[in-house]
Amino acid sequence: LDLAPVMKEVTSKRNILNTEEQVKRKRHIASLMANSRRARNTLHFSIWDYGGQEVFYTLHHIFLTQYGVYLLAFSMEDMIINNLSASEYIAFWLKSVTLHAPNAPVIIVGTCLDTVNTQKEFELVNAGLENIVSRMKGVQIIANSEQGLSYFPVNNKDITGVVELRKTIDEVTLSQEHVHLRIPLRWTRCLDCMMENFTNAWLKLSQITQMAKENGINTAMEVNEMLKTFHQLGVIVYLTATESLQNIVAINPEWLLKGISKVIREYSVHGLDVQDITAKGLDDDVACLVKSALASRDILEYFWGERTQFFIDFMKETMLLSEWTYGREKRYLVPSLLKENDLVTAGGDSDLVCKFDFGFLPIGVFERLVCLCVELSSRATSPKQPMLSKSSALIWLEEDEFYMHQEGDSIFVKVHEDKKICVSIIFSLLKKLKREVMGQDFTWEAHITSKSKNSNNNLDEELFRASIAIGKRSQLKLDNFMSEI
Repeated sequence: LDLAPVMKEVTSKRNILNTEEQVKRKRHIASLMANSRRARNTLHFSIWDYGGQEVFYTLHHIFLTQYGVYLLAFSMEDMIINNLSASEYIAFWLKSVTLHAPNAPVIIVGTCLDTVNTQKEFELVNAGLENIVSRMKGVQIIANSEQGLSYFPVNNKDITGVVELRKTIDEVTLSQEHVHLRIPLRWTRCLDCMMENFTNAWLKLSQITQMAKENGINTAMEVNEMLKTFHQLGVIVYLTATESLQNIVAINPEWLLKGISKVIREYSVHGLDVQDITAKGLDDDVACLVKSALASRDILEYFWGERTQFFIDFMKETMLLSEWTYGREKRYLVPSLLKENDLVTAGGDSDLVCKFDFGFLPIGVFERLVCLCVELSSRATSPKQPMLSKSSALIWLEEDEFYMHQEGDSIFVKVHEDKKICVSIIFSLLKKLKREVMGQDFTWEAHITSKSKNSNNNLDEELFRASIAIGKRSQLKLDNFMSEI
């Protein structure tokens, strides 16, 4: 066969494609250069408003990054009237930012300048703030040098103080090293391709890897570095804790946040379309979700539509949701929606208590621990339904029963003397949380107390013995789960 004409045609088409690609790249570079010249002294901000309701706190680790500049707003009026409550609120947020974005700058903003406006009141509020900050490590508070305060007073009614605040935000942002980070042109071109080519609000890592190759990024290491940088800048969401999470890149973070908050929300504040819910026959499903934190597949499909499986998988991987296999119909547990009740109590007297003292226990840790325990319990040969509330849980692993509850910045695990395996399992789950969600700055001290005089309270030895016990228990379907841990 004479293939010459065919090969000539293929080569001609390839040359045309190469020429088109070169033109695209030249236009892209020209556009970037033009924008750079116009915006030489300009900053572009993406502003994220973190929900003040406690139910949203479990999402912090997804969106708090090193490359942020954080504004913490509080009421000066509340600080004067109810100092303890206001101080706890401020301390919580500062600790949360420090844990997830250590050394990121924090600008504290005091509202209600129209009612709190004397120098004596300013100094009183300032003393309270300095008392909070002095007990913290690694927090970078931006001082209000003009007024000699640790915060910036503003009046939202007539915007007094807002101009000065904006100026400070600009100055602080421009002083951050990442603002002057030199981004390779091939990275920005690849980012543009990601934004131009998506039909979903997320892409698989394999798709991005192909786009990267087409733009001269040929190693997995550089692709990973590029995605991590764009994640830190808040352009995308790229979580690398597990292989499953690493294979999904959300190129529209707002879409991801809105999707999750359709389920994790304060239903008394952010209501639903009651008429539409009733018309679709989902009244009982909503009631079950709000009252018991159990979501049916139907209600999740109502919230998420054709993206339901993506969100289920994403929330399972980030430990915001777990399968609930107890009962006739399969449901999904959303622990952050659990409410306090007095029904969950320790079964009988506990011989052994292990206290995990965290110093600072972020909201969401106990909920995720419950998530993992429920998943583990459901893998038992004859699973027994756990009893759960917002800050306590009674869990069964076959015949092994343990009770855990959160108290302040500590989690207590209570078991019978012969059920020490449960303590070691919680220890392993906490290490999984540290590795995959909370980061290396998430630490704790463990203390065991026992009624038994003969009990050996050396935690390391108990963990060693328990790990052997886990290996021997073939009737408990822990193999895959514990290997993940």
